[in-house]
Formats: sequence, C-alpha cells, structure tokens
Amino acid sequence: MAEEIRDALAVVQAMHALAVREAVPRMTGEHLDRMRAANAAFVRALDAEDALAAIAADDALHAVPIEVCGNAAPAETVRRYTPLLRRPERRRFSSAAARASAERHDALIEACAAGETDAAVALSGEIWGGLDTTDEPES
Repeated sequence: MAEEIRDALAVVQAMHALAVREAVPRMTGEHLDRMRAANAAFVRALDAEDALAAIAADDALHAVPIEVCGNAAPAETVRRYTPLLRRPERRRFSSAAARASAERHDALIEACAAGETDAAVALSGEIWGGLDTTDEPES
C-alpha cells in the first residue's frame, strides 16, 4: 500500500505542477479570489481541528489551477489518484504541520497573482512534496 500511495503522490504532484504552469498566465482576479477564499476556509478548518473540512478547502484551492489550465488530462488524473492520498492528508491536516501548508498556499497564490509561473510551479511541488507517506502500511 505504501508504494501505491507514493506512486499516486508523484503523479498527483506532477499533474498539479503541470496545471499551475498552464494556469498562471490565464488566471484572473476571480480565480485568485477563489484561491484566497479556499485558503481562508482551510485556516478556519485547522483552527477548528476539522481535518475533513481542511481537506475540502485544500481541494477547492488546488481545483482552481486544475480548472483554469484548460487541460482535461491533469483533472482526470488528479481525480483518479487523489483518493489514495486521503489518509496521509488527514494525518497531515490533523497535525501542527498543517500550518505550513496554509503558508505555502499563501505563497502560491501570491506567485500566481504576480505571474511568476516558475515560482508557482516550485511552490506547488513543495506543497505536494510535503505530504508524508512514509508511515503508510506496506501491503
């Protein structure tokens, strides 16, 4: 199971990076506002210690570049593999480490707003790379 989760994470991370790369030049103020609202909801969920609400808010934030990129392949691939990442996401968003995700989200949004595609792609990689799959059980 651990290998399957690590493989899924690598694919999801790559698809989000691709989506961000294609989306940044297309993003409007409305897209950025949606990302900011999702991150605010994410922080509220963390404050309430509600990992499931944090996951939903995180999904909403990352859905914006997936939608804006205009490429259906990343969206379908993320939809297929994200369910494998739910356990590590719940674990992360139930810990103090989740605060770092909120800060990275802010940095990602600001890089998108500034049109800094390479920085946004790197931040997307950091966000997904921060998901720990090391203590998932082996199958």
